Parts: sequence; C-alpha cells; structure tokens
Amino acid sequence: MELKKILVVDDLQIYHNTLASYLKEYNLYFAYNGQDGYNIAKEIIPDLIIIDNHMPIMTGEEMISKIYDNSQTTNIPIILMSAHYINVGCPFIYKPFDKNSIINIVNNIFQKTISI
Repeated sequence: MELKKILVVDDLQIYHNTLASYLKEYNLYFAYNGQDGYNIAKEIIPDLIIIDNHMPIMTGEEMISKIYDNSQTTNIPIILMSAHYINVGCPFIYKPFDKNSIINIVNNIFQKTISI
C-alpha cells in the first residue's frame, strides 16, 4: 500500500522538522511559501496539505483560495496552522501545536476520506 502524501507549507524549518518527526508514517513533501506550495500541490496532488498562514510570497489564506479554485486540487483536505485563529473553511490548529493534536486531526481527516 502506498503511503499517503502530505504537503507541509511553512516558511520555518522547525515546523518541517517537527511535522516530519510526528508524521513518520506518511510521505511528506515540503515548501517554504504559498506559491511553491501551490505549484507542488498541482504537481503531486497530495492527500492532505498542512499550511501555515503567515509566509512570504503567498500567505496560507491566498494559497487555500487558489487550491479551492483549481479543479485538480479543490478536493484536497487542508489544515491551516497559525498563532491566531482564521476561519477559511478548513480545519485549523493553533501554533505551536502538540504532537497528539496534529496526529489526531490528520488521522480524523484520513478516516473521513476512507469512509466516503
């Protein structure tokens, strides 16, 4: 069985490292800004995207809008991360987050997609 693909989009390496250590059972891809993240998402069509909101070049909110507007990527589940709550129509997690919180939300998203 092929590992699920998760795209992590955050401008801080610490979050790439943290999520890589928490989500070892998935195939992770990384981007440092929303524009690169959007381009990678179109290329690999990940099973989930975890996006920080505050990034250079393109914010998480802007990236989410582009993901939802593209017919190839519109159905990809997204988790938005930020220190401040933002309602953009997808699951949200506060930064900094703990291991159990991120694992639970990822597992819940994948259980919902399996049962559909």
